Amino acid sequence: MTDDYAGYSVWKQWNPSQFMVCGPYERRYYKGEFRGLDLSGRRILELGFGNGGFLRYATDQGARISGTELLAEARASAAERGVRVYALDLSDALTEDTGNFDIVVAFDVMEHLTREQLLVLFESLAKLLKSGGHVLARFPNAQSPLGCVTQNGDWTHRSALSGQVLMQLLVGKPWTMVRAENPFTVVDADSALKRIGMRLRYATRRGVEWTLAKVYGIAIALDPNVTVLLRRD
Repeated sequence: MTDDYAGYSVWKQWNPSQFMVCGPYERRYYKGEFRGLDLSGRRILELGFGNGGFLRYATDQGARISGTELLAEARASAAERGVRVYALDLSDALTEDTGNFDIVVAFDVMEHLTREQLLVLFESLAKLLKSGGHVLARFPNAQSPLGCVTQNGDWTHRSALSGQVLMQLLVGKPWTMVRAENPFTVVDADSALKRIGMRLRYATRRGVEWTLAKVYGIAIALDPNVTVLLRRD
């Protein structure tokens, strides 16, 4: 698997000099995704922290951060900034920090794992999280035709997921789905006309979703990605 990620940070256009930089757009996005969750003073574990944007946001909210990452250069950048970096299999976290985390975050990570790896991961997360702790994850939306663009746009993606598929995998395990929905929308444009256009597009999407729910009796998110929030029972 590691060979599949050769040159991955270059392809993602991650610049080490920009590690743990979080701009205004990202801050608004994270604030929206974490609505209802207080990050201040919380112990947060981010799986696959990439270029570290969320690590910066969470730190600025007063959280105590740590994480995992496949790419060696990103791990080195995190360590230089005092971020605790755990092994990918979380073996050291399970030894040192069982039941100590409040929130686990995984942006664009779970689609890189196989079914078997996901099951092992959630067994580990159930041990690491406090009772009542949360997992917030975003991944390509396999229940939307638009999700094919995101899912098939990266060679390293292994699983097609949705909120329903994830809960099917976790049947009988100590997890409750709090929400599964389109990622938080940030209306960010440099002119009033563009902002109106964005709002109209999102309103149209909501109208299509509402119509499908009425016609077929199922509520689905249609964005290319979906965000899920799970609670550890």
